[in-house]
Amino acid sequence: MRRWPWITLLAAIVLAALGGHDLLRSAFFSGEQLARSISQLLLEVIVAVLIGLGLIEWLVRTILARRAKRAVSAAGKTET
Repeated sequence: MRRWPWITLLAAIVLAALGGHDLLRSAFFSGEQLARSISQLLLEVIVAVLIGLGLIEWLVRTILARRAKRAVSAAGKTET
């Protein structure tokens, strides 16, 4: 079983659908330097938060899978 962060992926897709195009456009193609700088900062923060959430989700799924595997192993040993 692969433990990829699908909840975070869905959140990223929703964020991209809601306002990602406008943020990307203003971050790279805005005529004003201030608007471009603010948009780039927001984009970097959003990407960093999504990466962090993905790592946390992956870690939690890995821990829960190991714990479940250990519980199944321990239950099999006590039944014999």
